Amino acid sequence: MSKAVNAAPHSYEFGQYRLDLPSRRLLRGGDVVSLTPKAFDILVALIERRDRVVDKAELMQIVWPDSFVEEANLSQTIFVLRKTLGDEASGRPFIDTVPRRGYRFAAEVRQDAAVPVRPPAVVWGGIALSVAVAVALALAWWTWSGVHARPDAADVIAGKKRIVVLPFENLTRDRNDDWLASAFSDSLTFGLQGLDDVICVSRDRIVELYRQQSISESAPLDGEALRRLSQAFGVSYYVQGTYQRLGDRIRVTARLVDHGTGEVRAQESVTDEFAKLLEVEDDLANRFGAKLEAGRQVAASRPKPFSLEAYQAVVEARTAYAAGNPREAMGGLQRAVQLDPGYAEAWALLSKTTARLAASANFVSGSPEGLHQSALTSARQAVSLAPSLYEAHTALALAYREAGQVELWRREAETAIALNPRLAEGYELLADWYAAMTGYGCSHGNDPALAETYFRTALGIDPRFAVAWGNLTYHLQSAGQFDEAMRVADEAAKTLPESIAVRRARASALLFANRPAEAEQELLRLPENNRSVLDRWILASVALLRGDEAGATREFDEILHALPGTNLELSVARSYFLAHHPDQALVHLDRAVALNHDCARFAASAAQFAPYRDTPAFRAHQASWN
Repeated sequence: MSKAVNAAPHSYEFGQYRLDLPSRRLLRGGDVVSLTPKAFDILVALIERRDRVVDKAELMQIVWPDSFVEEANLSQTIFVLRKTLGDEASGRPFIDTVPRRGYRFAAEVRQDAAVPVRPPAVVWGGIALSVAVAVALALAWWTWSGVHARPDAADVIAGKKRIVVLPFENLTRDRNDDWLASAFSDSLTFGLQGLDDVICVSRDRIVELYRQQSISESAPLDGEALRRLSQAFGVSYYVQGTYQRLGDRIRVTARLVDHGTGEVRAQESVTDEFAKLLEVEDDLANRFGAKLEAGRQVAASRPKPFSLEAYQAVVEARTAYAAGNPREAMGGLQRAVQLDPGYAEAWALLSKTTARLAASANFVSGSPEGLHQSALTSARQAVSLAPSLYEAHTALALAYREAGQVELWRREAETAIALNPRLAEGYELLADWYAAMTGYGCSHGNDPALAETYFRTALGIDPRFAVAWGNLTYHLQSAGQFDEAMRVADEAAKTLPESIAVRRARASALLFANRPAEAEQELLRLPENNRSVLDRWILASVALLRGDEAGATREFDEILHALPGTNLELSVARSYFLAHHPDQALVHLDRAVALNHDCARFAASAAQFAPYRDTPAFRAHQASWN
């Protein structure tokens, strides 16, 4: 009996995939998945050597035997291959990265199965596959454009119109409709963010500044307030609007104004049924996009909520989140996903809110592991519902960062940047991955120069981004650049004098600049009910420098009990080194290494421990780690 024409005589199966070697095809449920020849070769090489880590040099020799190519080609091909494959059902990637060594195929593999193969014509029929290909193409563009190798804020924002969409004025003054002021600002900001020639001020920054200046979002603004706000945001244009809800109908008017001349460049009005609010918002965004003549529009659309009640809950929760009230935001978001389980934006913001609560700068009490898992679950739900949503991928990157899943953290940050390179959060999350600071463990990358470039790119896009200012400060002082860390902290405090995140980072810079009294005063200016684990660590470090070793040790033990992990162990070790107590410092380094052996490499190479590495005690402990 002859073999079927389409039978595959030799193949590997893993997850829902089948790798057919004779036809050089990757199949998913019988459908052909598009792979470049080099990606196919890498996948075969990793599967055939799945019992071990495959060194990068070996992979380069297998896939490019007669060519001289940069290692970045291998990294990028692996990256796109991962994006194409997705994750296993457990959420684990099929390909593991072993830092400084190479890659290993992690999934269970079944060998030598035969299956009919559908013709390639059906490849483009799956929505999920189309999204994967679109994301892969965006990532390829990002790499080819040079942003991935060395981003530069000047390149990212060159020739772009910087615009802020201010909250709209509620003409009826009905407080039940005040939330619409934020809704119109939020929706129009989202719509304009998809335009190539536009840099939009983040809604988070708008909320922060309005709160700082005690401005109600739904209230009217006079000319002086408009001038002051536009100047603070550093924009060329602002959008100002009004709305009036009368019964079942709503009328909205919006104007695009040149900040420099006061000239109205565009004005649009829409009147429709209130039940069609989301369509009204889209209509406004499309009209302004056309007026701005922004050129090519990014292929992304905003997922629509099923319920207006859920939409209102998310709008109000986003305002609370941006105002620094994540616990207030949590209730509204949980209600939103109950009302509308398919609401991707609600899941993404719920994940970010949960992850922020678990961060050491915000953590007060509870179970960090439970918060990490909850954040991951919500972010994965957001990505599954809206695979091309920028907010979903930044939420997943943040969740992976807080959970210590470092390769997935980097992958999602890179995906977010590829989806929209004109937004700041993806760059900040990627900067954290390369940063020298200990706040996110020991297993992520450590490239201080690249980290600083990503931080400054984020700040070039969003100069009022407090988290980026704060983490750049932590990074610089961890990299041993104490004077520059202090300069950045002072600049951040001047730009954002009311920001708790900035003040907290400045206190840390003062501590390591050997100015403990000033560090203490900086923290004591913050509200006591907002005292985080990070604040307690800084205050305990100040006590240690003053000679209160017993009191400091008790406080360190308490915060390590509240939030155990390598991050705080390394921070406490630094405090003891700073106070000239190397024996206690090395105890905490030992604990960090016991929790994660990558901390041995980190301690042996990180600038923050360089002054102590040549001491006999440090060398003795280092030998025990190996």
